[in-house]
Amino acid sequence: IAMRILRVSEMRAEAVVSDPAQIESLVAEVEQVRETDDARNFETYVDAKERLVRIGAPAAPALIARLLDENHDKVRARVQITLVEMGPEAVLPLLAALPDSRTLLRQNACVLLGQIGDRRAVAALKARLEDAKEMAEVKSAAGEALRKITGGDPAALPAAVLCFHRLAEGYHRMDPEVVRRVFAAERTV
Repeated sequence: IAMRILRVSEMRAEAVVSDPAQIESLVAEVEQVRETDDARNFETYVDAKERLVRIGAPAAPALIARLLDENHDKVRARVQITLVEMGPEAVLPLLAALPDSRTLLRQNACVLLGQIGDRRAVAALKARLEDAKEMAEVKSAAGEALRKITGGDPAALPAAVLCFHRLAEGYHRMDPEVVRRVFAAERTV
């Protein structure tokens, strides 16, 4: 246990690197599932997971791509745990995965957003719920995620468009210059 604590403290002292090759190497270590789950295998996984959590948002897309592995539940579970531990850092990459054409990815993104519990996901999850073409399993995952995040019935929430509007207003109130900069950039394009 003492060695593990020392290793964690060493990792905390290391600079956070977001090199794509290093991220892929760490994701491969998270994915590594051996026939026998020995202590060394678990320690390698935990070290890689902790480093990926520290990297945060730059590591999330590589992990999200692994959510499509239907054949290896243990790998998908390890990836899910890592993304949930990233917390708010994983929210925007997970939101970007919601319009994906693959049902499993959309479903997993909804589940993870619910576990993270970040209110920024409410509008996008409500949009999944309102989409008439959306698969039932994704709607179910979106509804459950909304229940976890809001603590209430998703049907009682306003329409997705209103949720998006409120989210935008919140960002504007935090920094009114954001809206001016965004629109100024669009005019120059």
